[in-house]
Parts: sequence; C-alpha cells; structure tokens
Amino acid sequence: MARSSSRVTFDQKRPGSMPSWTGQGVITTLALQRRGLLPDLADKLRIHREGGYCGFDVFLFLLHLFSSDLGVGVKTFAERVGPYSQQLAALSGRRRLPSQAAMSRALGSVEHERTRDVTPWLLLQVPDARPVLESPTVLARDAAGEGWHVFDLDGSVTVLRHRALPSGEDLVEARRRATEVAPGYAGRKRGNVQLRRSLLQHAGSGLWVDSRLSPGNGERRRELPEALESLTALCQRLDFPQNRALVRADGEYGWVSAMTDFRRAGVPFITRLTRPALLEQADVARALEAARWEFVPDSKSGPRRSATDLGTVTLHAADGLLDEGGIAYEPIDVRVVVTRMPREGKADHGVAIDGWQYELFAVDLPPAAWPAPEAVSAYFGRATQENRFAQEDRELGLDRIFSHHLPGQEFATLVGLMVWNFRLCEGFALQTPVAPTPIAVPRTPQVDDRPVPARQFEAPVPSPPLALPALPTPEQKLAEEVELVSLLDALPWPQLLQKHPGWSWEPGRGGLRCPDDRLLLASCVYSARPGERRKMAFRRPDWGCSDCVKRVGCLRSSDPRTGKLIAFVVHDDAAERIATQLQNLRSLRRPRRRNDRPAGVRTPIRRRTSKSLGVASLPEHDGGTYAVQPALFLPAAARKVYAEQTRDLDLDVLLQPEPPAPTRLKLVAGSTAEVSHRRLTWGERLARFARRGTAGPDVTLRGVGAPLRDRMNREWRSEKVA
Repeated sequence: MARSSSRVTFDQKRPGSMPSWTGQGVITTLALQRRGLLPDLADKLRIHREGGYCGFDVFLFLLHLFSSDLGVGVKTFAERVGPYSQQLAALSGRRRLPSQAAMSRALGSVEHERTRDVTPWLLLQVPDARPVLESPTVLARDAAGEGWHVFDLDGSVTVLRHRALPSGEDLVEARRRATEVAPGYAGRKRGNVQLRRSLLQHAGSGLWVDSRLSPGNGERRRELPEALESLTALCQRLDFPQNRALVRADGEYGWVSAMTDFRRAGVPFITRLTRPALLEQADVARALEAARWEFVPDSKSGPRRSATDLGTVTLHAADGLLDEGGIAYEPIDVRVVVTRMPREGKADHGVAIDGWQYELFAVDLPPAAWPAPEAVSAYFGRATQENRFAQEDRELGLDRIFSHHLPGQEFATLVGLMVWNFRLCEGFALQTPVAPTPIAVPRTPQVDDRPVPARQFEAPVPSPPLALPALPTPEQKLAEEVELVSLLDALPWPQLLQKHPGWSWEPGRGGLRCPDDRLLLASCVYSARPGERRKMAFRRPDWGCSDCVKRVGCLRSSDPRTGKLIAFVVHDDAAERIATQLQNLRSLRRPRRRNDRPAGVRTPIRRRTSKSLGVASLPEHDGGTYAVQPALFLPAAARKVYAEQTRDLDLDVLLQPEPPAPTRLKLVAGSTAEVSHRRLTWGERLARFARRGTAGPDVTLRGVGAPLRDRMNREWRSEKVA
C-alpha cells in the first residue's frame, strides 16, 4: 500500500501581521479618524492625574478591549495585546497602549463630573446615531397613526460577595478594595454589596442614551432628572416633539416624586402604580364592576389579561417628603389604568381579590392615542430591555468589574456601550432599510365579558373613645436627659480617647466632638458577640457628615447620607445603667402607637388612600382608529450584519519609523515652568505619550465583507482593502 505524503512549507510571519480579534478595533479607530473625532475625543476625555497616561489613552485601550470580543478582563487583555500595543496606538497617533497597572491607576483617577459631561456625546454623536434615530422604522405608532420615540428606563445590578478575611499578628491588616459599593436589593443575585447602573435606552433602535453608576440601590432622585435631561436634549437635536417621547419605567418610579420629575421635564411616562388601597375604596370597586373591559394584546403565553380606564386619580406624596429645593411635593393628577386576569392564590404583582389579580398603572398618555389595553401592552414591551442586558453581558462582558473606583467603572462601561452603539449604527449604514409607508391596521377591540364579582362594603362603625395613657411632660423628658448626661460625664474620657487624637468630650452636652468639630450623640449600648464586653456607640444623624472636609479619611462609605459612628468599651455596670436610661428616653420620645391602646380594644389600621375624581373625568373617546404598532427595527440583526462583515478579517499594520527625538541637555531645563515644576496643561499632558511625526502606520485589510469593503473604499481612500 502506497504511503501518502504531505508537503510542508515554513514561511516567516508577515511584517505587521495582526491577530483577527484586533480587526474591529482597527476599523473603529479608522472610522473615528476619518470623521475627525479623534482630536475631539482627546480633548473631551480628561483624567486629572499627576503623570501617566491621559484619558484618551485609556479610551483607546477600552475601545480595543470591547471590540475584540475576547470576553476577558483588563489584566488578561493587556497581556494579549502587549505585542501589538504600538501598532494599535499608532493608529491614533499614540506611542503605545497602557499596561494593566497603568489602566488600574488611571481608572482610579476618573471623576464623575468629567465623565458625565461627555456621556450623551460619547454614546450618540461619536457613533453617528442620528440616521438610525431619524428612521421611521424605529418609531412606534399610536392609535392615531402618529410616531413616538419610546425609551426604557431601568437599572442593572452588579453584585460582589465579601469573602472572609483572615487576621493575625503576622498578617498585614485586611483591607477590602470594594469600598465604594454598598448593600442593596440584589434581586435574584447573591452577594453582600452591589453597584447599580441606571440606563436609559431607546427601545425602537436599541441605542443606549444615558448611563449612570451608583452604589447600592442607586440614587433615583438624582439620576432620573439627569436621564430626562439627556432625553430632552436628544429630542431637541432631532427636532422631535418632546410630548411624543414616551418613557417606560418600572414600579420604583411609580411615586409622586418621580412623576413630578417627569411632568417638570415635559416627558410622558407609563409605570406601575403601587397604591393597593385604591382598590379597597367602594367607589373604585363599583366603577370596576360597571367598566368596559377589553383584552390586552399579548403573546398567548399565559392567562388572558384585560384592561380598563379607571379615570383621573389624585395622588399625594408621603408626609414630609421634600424635593431637592426643600419644597414639599404637590398632589398630582394622573390617569390610572387597571388590569385584571384570573389568579388563584397570592398575586405576583398587584392585589388578588375574589380569584382575580388586579394591577394598577399610571399612564400619562392621551386615552384616544393610547387606549388602556394598548398602553398596558406597551408597558410590558419593556421586557426587551432585560434581554438586551443579557446581550450586552454576552457580547461585551459589561457585568464584570473593571475598576473598584465607581467613576472608573462607569467610564469603562460607558466605552463599552459606545462600542455597542457603533456596531449598531454601522450595521444600519451597511443595510439601511427603505422606510415603507406604514400600513395602518384598523383597531378591533375585543371586549372581555367575564363578570366581575360584586363586592360588599360595610359602613364603618365609629369606635368608642379610648382611654389613652397621659403624654409625658417636658419636665419628665428633661429629667431623664439630665440623668443620661450625668452618667456619660462620669465615664473615663481621657482614657477612652487616648487612641483618638483630635476627639474631645463635651461636658454637659452628652456628646463627642470629632476633629471637624461636629457633635456625635449617644446612640446605643451593644455587644458584638455573646460574652464580649459591651460598647457605647455615638453617631451623627443621616446626612450629618455630607459636607465634611475630612470625610474621605474618616469614613469608608461614599454614600453622603452615612454619618460617622464611633464606639468605646465601657464597664458592665455603667453600660447597664446607660442602656436603661437610653431606653427610658426612647419610650418618652417615641410617638404613641397602636399597641399603646388598652388591651382588648381593636382599632382598624389607618391607611393612606388616593382620592379618585371619578371615571367620568376621562374625556369621551372612541378608543383610537388604528391598532397601536411597536417599532419594527431589529437592533440585534443590525449588529449581526456588522459582525458578519468582519468575521474573516485579516490585517497588517506596519509602523513607520518615528523621527528621532530632539536632543536636550540633562542639566538645563527647557522652560521656566519646568524649573518650578508647574502643573502641565491639558495639551501638555496629552502630548506626553503622543507619537512624533505625522506619518501614520500602513494598514492592509483582507477578508472584509463586500458591503463594508465598498463603503471603506469609497470613504477611506488611503487604506488598502483587499
């Protein structure tokens, strides 16, 4: 039997040959260069540092990281991109990409203010998102045939778990890196602390419009106005009427404070309404019995849901709730839509009554353009954003930690979202859909004739007057406070404050003075573990340290609400007397509760109710002429089109030699600013790692898809595209 043989030829590696995973980053960099955006990026992306790489270098590293689709972190990518660092940086006129250590230091110096100033520009104008947003395919159509831009407002949580930290005399003192995160509600994710990205996304196009990062559960009262500001600025650039920009938000925005922010910004909204007491009102129950229920368009994957308009309802804010200016929120009138569906047992959302699950929605939309069933269907369409959260994690890996410094983490994720938008816009440009004339489908409502069980409401029976205990007198409170201060004054404060320089005891006030001259009052007596000696704790109230100049070195938490807390070990007898006195004071200070009433007397719980202004307050309408249609654009398909054009990419990047650096004397300064070690300007910081000369590298691309190749040959005449 004849033996088969193979001919093997060894050849040298082509000069300037690059791995295929660098291709998308190269194409993106060249596109930004041809659009003249690299100087703007270098000028706007600023990181305040005393040396090292500037914000533009950090941006370039992250751009190539997210464009590579390697699914690795900063450390691993820095190791893999190291041999090609000079070629990739030279595309933007830089000497080399930062190392992993340099990236860590640079991201640790990012400031929120500088990042958020450029967020809308970086997300929408750098990728050139205007043609996508102006396409009729990304608009939803209401029942009158008008186009709407629909936005989704929600958050994505990244959770961290704290592992046990060993301690011992021979070990360095334990210190956690994640000090700028905070506990919060993590949903189905397991962890001890978390950070939250508040995201605003254009639902029809899949483009990210705004992104904010905060510790714990976030800071909705500050993030919402900032997101709405980005939305209104976008509508102004598109010359689109703001009253047809709908925001779909989760139930965390279904409160008077958030609705007031929407109204002040002039942006319509739809959100869940958490007011179950509204369904317990007799007039509301009778209105629901007589209402006309219509089936909600759904995916046929569960119980059939129907909806009806309840009317205009007046909602009141919680007592004592103030806005940022210290002004109480005014009551707000909003349209309320009610849905129902058969339900056995406890309701997943809303309230279960007589075998039906009822849910409430605040719908700030005209009833004629958005009838109740279509408004509810539009709200549940926000489930697409959950899918896009999963897509971004799969494609870009944005759920990983790039920096334990929150502004640095926000900057890194912002660049990742920009890459997402760039891919989408490029896919749209490669196969721009021809916008057909929308086909108006007549609206055919389906009436739900399932009967609503009648509910009986008994007239309230007045309760007899109760004999309540007498309120404590001011003299009693003063006597107890004087006793507590005397017990605290008797503690050995010179000994207790030996290890706390700058702290002092305030005799006669019952409090401690911190180094910033702020008073901490007695809080509680506790023991960390059973059997251990008891400690006396002093603390500042919430927001009591928000403007403290020494806060950074005094507190680990970045939450401005957190106040300083300090504790001292005290003798058991003194601890017992102080704990008893604190309990006596609490019983005198606290308001009277229901359990203060005589035994055997049952008093109904007083609940906050919303005042309904009646179903007749809704204007008469015919429910709309046409069926409401969501946007028909496919964002994932657009990104796939761009990915297919670069799948078989092969490229060479051949560096041109740099001109020799000018010689200078080592012992003579080049300027008086260098003699005095004056701070560098932003331009001088940028020039520190700039490549000398104006000649860029020679780039050769092979295996580019035909549509993308034609576009590149048409727009980028100096590159070689085979």
